[in-house]
Amino acid sequence: MLNYNLKTVVLSESRPLDKEKVDAWIHDLFVSDDIKVLSSKGIFNFIYCDYIYEFESNSKTFNSKADQYWQNDDDRKSVVILIGENLDNEIKYHKDFSKCIAN
Repeated sequence: MLNYNLKTVVLSESRPLDKEKVDAWIHDLFVSDDIKVLSSKGIFNFIYCDYIYEFESNSKTFNSKADQYWQNDDDRKSVVILIGENLDNEIKYHKDFSKCIAN
């Protein structure tokens, strides 16, 4: 019998993010030995940028694009959905994601 510890974690941040911090956060998340991100999807609101950054991943493959602008009435926030194994420390993921806020 297979015993997977699959979990979904949704992270959200209304303050603009720093792209370099997000890149480092994603790298750390995907190379972690403690968890296994099987799939992820979301959007990023980066400081000083009017593009919506969309991304998705499957296992260790990551794709992103920025081909649409935020509209004036858009709720400019970043949202990330993670699906994986051993994603038990949800509080840590929220704290780590919040560290990506632009100064």
